[in-house]
Amino acid sequence: MNSGDEKETKEYIKNLGIEYRFGCYSEKNPEACHLLGDYLDAIQKDMEKAMKVYKANCDDAAYPRSCFQYGRLLMRDKNLSDDDKLDIAPSYFEKGCEGNHPESCVMTGIGQLVKAAGNGDKSLYPKVSSIYVIRGLKNK
Repeated sequence: MNSGDEKETKEYIKNLGIEYRFGCYSEKNPEACHLLGDYLDAIQKDMEKAMKVYKANCDDAAYPRSCFQYGRLLMRDKNLSDDDKLDIAPSYFEKGCEGNHPESCVMTGIGQLVKAAGNGDKSLYPKVSSIYVIRGLKNK
């Protein structure tokens, strides 16, 4: 692929989406499903579709990276209240941690620290976790 050719680059990116969809839906490959979620989130900027793919891949294939990504996107979802985020996201971070995904374990630990503090400030976990997730992604 000639990186200077815009048409060729667009075709390559389009083919990646097709390849990830085939791997996920036809071959039932959890890695391909995760990559499809990444593609939908980063390339197509469709967080809602990415969330569906990550959630299904976590729930159905127990793929730890997808559990983390689903939890991370839940924490960023502006349509959810902090209470809703606290009701849903921690269980996905825990699933990811059970699958030995380090970032999921950090998020699980943050959630447990907030609960242990017992101060009743439910807004703390989303704030702390958002800071961690944003900084963690910038450092990769």
